[in-house]
Order: sequence, then structure tokens, then C-alpha cells
Amino acid sequence: MTKSNLLEKNIEYERIIQELKIHKIEVEMQNHELRCARERLEAAEQDYADLYDYSPVGYLSIGEDDRILRANLTICLLLNAAKERIIGSRLADYINAQDQDIYYFYRKENNPVCDVRLKISDGTLWVRLESRKRHSLGVKYLTIMSDISSYKRIEDAKIEFTANMNHELRNPLNAIIGMTDLTLMTELTDDQKMYLNHVKNAGKTLLSQVDSMLTLSKITSGKLEDAAYIRFHPEDMFATLAELYKGLINGRPIVFETLIDTDIPAKCSGDPERLLQVLTNLLSNALKFTTEGKITFQVDVVNKTLNGCALCFTVSDTGIGISTENQKKLFRNFSQVDSSITRRYGGSGLGLCISQRLVDSMGGNIVC
Repeated sequence: MTKSNLLEKNIEYERIIQELKIHKIEVEMQNHELRCARERLEAAEQDYADLYDYSPVGYLSIGEDDRILRANLTICLLLNAAKERIIGSRLADYINAQDQDIYYFYRKENNPVCDVRLKISDGTLWVRLESRKRHSLGVKYLTIMSDISSYKRIEDAKIEFTANMNHELRNPLNAIIGMTDLTLMTELTDDQKMYLNHVKNAGKTLLSQVDSMLTLSKITSGKLEDAAYIRFHPEDMFATLAELYKGLINGRPIVFETLIDTDIPAKCSGDPERLLQVLTNLLSNALKFTTEGKITFQVDVVNKTLNGCALCFTVSDTGIGISTENQKKLFRNFSQVDSSITRRYGGSGLGLCISQRLVDSMGGNIVC
């Protein structure tokens, strides 16, 4: 091999060595970047794990058979059990026996939220379950469990306070209305009768508002009793309503029309007290917002079968009316279309909201 060839080979070796050094540096840089990325990933995973475990609400991953696949530390505190015991167990096992039906209905109907009591201590730990379907890696639901015991205690205190206030207000109001009735039976001047009638009507209005507040309080807290299912004479109720509201028209240019289906049975089954409350709310609204024209109270038989039938009640009037857009507001708590209506016509905005809840409790529906 000539000197020239040796020189060329040395140059080639030097070039290869230089390239290897460069590649080594590049690999070391890539390794450094990978190490940094892995450290960042591990830190992020640790942050996520800490957020998951130490969140103020409980997190659960639940499988197809309702078994718990994953849970955070808050769940351990809420269920008063070690994580090893919780994983693999069924969530239903921790639900109070009184609320099992609520829980299974919540799962079966895929409702997003339900409130239940846990089967620990004295059984008064209320939690709210909020779930979302997942369907991945064996997970069927991702569920959040929140302690709402303090909220429930406040709610119960509110109900008790409202009931007490209702009692404290009803007694003097009934006394005012009763004594006014007795006074109206004595010899009075026309002006005195007018003044006392104003007092009586104001007392009845206030008593109605007190009753509405108590009913709404029961409804919103889930304390409303189940609807009754008793036999009653519907035509007696309809006649009473017609007589009452024809009297309340009090000389105004309003015609009160009743259209009662002749196929209505002599006796019906249901909750006459709640039905009367709903119909009274609807007819009172019609009378309040109608200055002249006509109010129509109509009852029709629908869905008639051999086992019975359903009744459809319609209240219509020629009053001020309401736009389609504003109709959506009608069934909200304390809702009026605009504040000027409250100033001009009065009312708390509770009547239709309560009516809707009462109709729901009787298995019906109400629309505008």
C-alpha cells in the first residue's frame, strides 16, 4: 500500500470518527430530551393522581356489572372503607336500603343525577351521584360522588321553618278572615262593607300565598306526599268551581262558560284536593288577566278504555295573552313575563310552577 493510499484511509477514518462523535452527541441530546419528557410526564401523572385522589369530591370508575374498578381517596372517606375493599365491590352495596329503588331507577333510566343515603354510621350521610357513560377499557360509567349532608340539613331546616311560619301566619289570617265574615253579617254602611270586603279579600290572597310557599317548599325538597287515589264525584267539583268563578266575576263584562263532556263517569279515581288546587290556579289566572270577553272551562274524556278513562282540562280566555317565546317562562319559580304584570295584576309567579309539579305528581302533564 502506497503512502498516498494510507493517507486517504486515515482521512476516511477521521471522517467516520467525526461522524460517530456527532451521532453520539445527537443520541445523547435525544436521550436527554426523552428523559426530560419522561420526567415531565411522570410529574404530570403525579399531579393528575394527586388531583384525582385529593379532590373534595369522590371519583369512581364503574364496570358493566356495577363493580367499582377505580376510586379516589375521597371515596374511601365517604364509604368509610379501605380502597382494597372498595375495588371490586358493587356501589349498590353501600347504598342505604331505603334508597336502593332510587339508585336502581337512576341506573336503569340513565338519569344523570340522583341523591341517596349511604349505609354507614347512622345512615344520614347524603351523597349526590352524577354519572356519565364511558364504554372504554371495561368502564361503563364515570361517577362523581359529593357529600350533600349539610345541604340536606339546611333543606330540612328550611322546610321546618316554612311549616312553622305557615302555622304562625295561617292562624292570625284565618282569625282575620273569620272575624271579617262575622262583622259583615252585622248592620254596616255600604262603605264599611266595601272596606271589610277589601280586608277579607286581602287576607284570602295572603293566605293563598302562604299555602303556595309551603307547597313549593315541599315540592322542591322532595317532601311532597304521594298523590292520593280515592273515589270522588267530578261533577260536584266542576259545579262548585263554576259557581265560585261566576261569582268572582262580580259584574265585569265577562262570560264564564263551562263545557263538560257528558261521557265523564259519575265517579272518578284520583286526588281531588290536588286537582282542585290546580284548576283553581288556572281559573284564577284566567280571571286575573281577563278584563272583558270570555273564560272557558272545558273538560273532555280522552283515552277511554274498558278499565277507565283520562280527563283533559282546558282553561282558555280572551285576556292579555302571551307570546310563544314567553310561554317558556310560565312554569318557572317566581316567574312573570315582565315585572309590570306583578305591579298591575299582583301574584308571586308560583301558581303555574306549583300546578305543573302537582300535575306531574298525579301522572299527568300540563302545557300552555
